[in-house]
This record gives sequence, structure tokens and C-alpha cells, in this order.
Amino acid sequence: MDRKPLIGVCGCMLVLGSFVLPISSALSSEETSRFVTPGDILYVGGVGPNNYTKIQDAINNASDGDTVFVYDDSSPYFENIIIDKSVSLIGENRNTTLLWGNNQTEDTILLQAENVMITQITVRAENLTHVIHVEEDNARLLSNTFINGLGIGFLNFGENSIIENNLFFNCPLMILGAANIIIRGNMMENRDGCIGILFATSCTVENNIITGGGLSIVELFGESFKIIHNTIRWNDSSYVPSHTGLNLVNCYNSIVQDNQLTNCGILLKNRPGGEITNNYVNGKPFVYLHNTKNTVIDDAGQVHAVDCRDITIRNLTISNVTQGITLYNVRNSLIKDNTISECSECIYGTFFYCAFENNTFDSCEMGMMCRGKQNDIRQNRFINCSIFGILTSATEEIQNNTFTLCYTGVCLARGLCASNRIENCSIGIRCSGWSAIRVTSNSIRFCGTGIVAGDSGSISRQTSELSTDKILSMPRLFRREISYNNIINTSVDASFMNAIFTHWIGNYWGEPYEKPKIIHGYLKYDPYWGPRIEWINVDWRPAKEPYDIN
Repeated sequence: MDRKPLIGVCGCMLVLGSFVLPISSALSSEETSRFVTPGDILYVGGVGPNNYTKIQDAINNASDGDTVFVYDDSSPYFENIIIDKSVSLIGENRNTTLLWGNNQTEDTILLQAENVMITQITVRAENLTHVIHVEEDNARLLSNTFINGLGIGFLNFGENSIIENNLFFNCPLMILGAANIIIRGNMMENRDGCIGILFATSCTVENNIITGGGLSIVELFGESFKIIHNTIRWNDSSYVPSHTGLNLVNCYNSIVQDNQLTNCGILLKNRPGGEITNNYVNGKPFVYLHNTKNTVIDDAGQVHAVDCRDITIRNLTISNVTQGITLYNVRNSLIKDNTISECSECIYGTFFYCAFENNTFDSCEMGMMCRGKQNDIRQNRFINCSIFGILTSATEEIQNNTFTLCYTGVCLARGLCASNRIENCSIGIRCSGWSAIRVTSNSIRFCGTGIVAGDSGSISRQTSELSTDKILSMPRLFRREISYNNIINTSVDASFMNAIFTHWIGNYWGEPYEKPKIIHGYLKYDPYWGPRIEWINVDWRPAKEPYDIN
């Protein structure tokens, strides 16, 4: 026997002993036997007289329970292979046993049999194909390196599989519609997303080191997950600066515990339930509150509160997360003296009778995105908000705030917007929707458009479900008052869309007016079809000098 095959036998037994037995210790003896079944060893590469030159040829001649051992002598192997038998595919050395997919329309490895193990191989795919596409259950991917392509796909298959101790480079892992998959001890470095587990149950993600970006680094949709002891870092070269490290979408009855996130945070949708404890965001606690009252939070890297009341959130410095403070059905609470920056939304949620005071929101997409009613937002600072300083469909009182370098300072659907200072924004204030709004005593300077009144949709959409008596009382129900504001040094003072019941009263328009101020806009009955009718509103008594607005 040649020396190289002898080394291969020893190496093969060592690999089986090193990687199969530790994992199988957590499995039943019946499950273990599937991967340690005595069988023939077929060799690829090397110098043995009967060795195969192609991996696929060895697999074609193997039987269930056999092992295909691949030497690194002939590496890289330029093949796209199909594994349709319950075999173990073992490389001599992960760093030097290379399998390069050379077909741009086929996956590098297509796994079509149960109880397959792949270990100690580096696998690379073309950009639009999978590194490994799994179409059966009970796969074991152990101590490999995976590079490029569409990644590894478990699409409606792969139950009871283990993915452990692998290296992933620009190679995501996607699991769709499977159960009981363990992802453990891997290291991933991707430009964008790393792990997606959707419509799945009872999967475990633990002890992984994950660096990525995109919309989410790790995204989960399902129930009964275990997300434990992972380190998740944001990759600054990502195309999408969402800073969502762990995105839990409708993940019910799951355990999220002892995870460390850097330059990214945790995004929870709806009421996840389960156990969410001892996670850290940027070195500070991720605070998750459910059905809590009379609590003060003054140390957190991110806050998520659900069904809470009478809580105080104060003196926090939060950055580089998707949502700094998330409040769902939170009532009678105080959020004050916080600094939140580099987020998609600094504050997000649905809240009632809450006060937001003396906070700073800087370099975000939206400072506040809120629903609810009767909230008091005052003396806050909104700086460099690329979409909105405040976007609200709630009945709010927005007073004495400053907005600087935002695309739109305030976009409100109802309530009061008063005594705010708005400077260097593309749009100062936008009144959206058809509910009662009062915009008064604001200072708007150096903006593209000072005030935009009305809805960008259509009159028909707003009135189609109203009864006749409500239509007759529309001037009272949908009254907008825009009064006593300073609108100075703007490219366009004001405009409107379908704002047929807007009252412009006594605004200062950058210079003394001796006659009524004409505001140009349009009406449109249908948002998609039909003509747009040019129209005017009038401020009948504009101010002759600016107001003293502090």
C-alpha cells in the first residue's frame, strides 16, 4: 500500500473521531450510528493506484455508509457535485483541500441524501449559486470554510441538522421552513446579512462570532428559538446602514440570552414573549420591559418596552442601533435628557399620555416616529434627521423644539405644533391627513419650503367612507389653522395639496405685506387618474413684521 493512502486512512479515522464523536455525544446511539457506520473508504487525489481524480466519480461509486476522503494534492478541485448517498465527505485539511464550483448555473454541492457529513473542506461558489444546497434532513457541516455565492440554503429541508465550527466569508446561511437545526461555534464575516431563519421552529444559534450588515445581520421568523452567547458586530462597509444586528420578527416563545452586539442592536416586532435577558448593546444592557410599571431606566444601550406604564427613561446615550427606544402601548411615562444618534428611528412606537423632554436626536433617519394620542413633545433637539425630525399620526402637542438640517422638520396628522424653531430643512412643517391641526407661532427660516399643507393622496380617498352629515360638517371636523408663524428666507414660502379647509391667519412671510398673501397649490380628486387642478389659499391678513418667537 502506498504511504499516502495509509496516511489517508489514519487521517480519515482522526477526522471521524474528532468531529463526529463530540457532536454525537448529544445524540442517541441510533443517530450516532448513521455517521459512524463502518463502510468503505474511497480516495480522491493522492498517489494511490485506485484513487479517483474527481470527487463526483468517488461519490457515484460509493454506497450508503461509505467515506469519501479527499487529498489536497490535486486541489483545487473544479467541480459541481451532487451527493445523493448517505456518505461522509472528508477533506485532508480544510485550509488546503479546496472545492471550487465552476458552473455559474449550478450549486457547488447539491445535497440530496439524508445523513450526510461534510468536513475539513473549503468550498467556494459562483456569485449566483449556492455553496451548498440542502434538499434532505440530518446534514452535518463541520469545520469547513465556505466562500461567496448565495451561501448555504436549507429550503424546506434540513431538519435535525448541525452546522458547527465553520468559517463563512461573504457566504450567508438561509434556512426556510425547517426545524431543530443547530448553528454553533461558527465564525461569519459578510458584507451584508449572515443568517436568515424564516418560518422555522426550535432552531438554536449559539456561540457564533458574526460580522455583517445589510438590512439585518441575523433575522429570525418563527418560534421556540434559542439565541444564546453570540457575538454580533456591524460591518461598516455594508451598503445599508440599518444597524440591525438581531432582527426577531414574530419570534414567539424564544430564548434570547447572553448576546453581545457592537455597533448594532436588537429589533423586536410585536410581543415576542419568551425570555430576553442579559443581552448587551455597545457595552450597555439591552433593557426589555413587559407589563412593567413604576420603573426608572438610566443605564441602557437600547430600550424596548411593551405594555408598560409610569416608567421613566432618562440620561441615556444610545447610538448605532435601528431603534434607540421602542415603546409599544406605553402610557403615562417620561422620556427625558437622553442623547440618541446614528439610528434609523431614535424613538419609535405607540404611546399615550407620555412626555418627551430635553432629548437630543442627532444624525438619524427619523428622530421620532410615533402613534397614539395626547403626548407632549417639548424642548427637544432634532439635528440631521435625513427623513423626518418627527413623523406622527397621533394627537400630539409639539412645542418649543428645535429642528436643524432635517429633510422635513415636523410631519403631523393631527394636534398642535407651536413655538418651534426650524432652520435649514428642505421642508419646515408638513401637515398630512385631514384631521384638525393647529400650526402656530413657529419660526421657520432658511428652508426649501416653509409649510406644506394637505394630503398628497386625493379628495376621493379621504371622503369616500364619510356619511353625508360628516361631509357637511367637514370644515369643522378637518379644520387646519396655520397662524402667526414666521416664515423667512425660504425658497417657497408655502404650498398645499387638497387642503380645501385650511385657514392661513396672520403669518409673517419674510417681508411686510400690504395685501393678502396668495398661497399656490392644487386639488386632485383621484391620486392616479384625472387632472390636477391648480388652486389657491389665502392668508387674508398677513403680519407686517416678524413675531418675537423664542
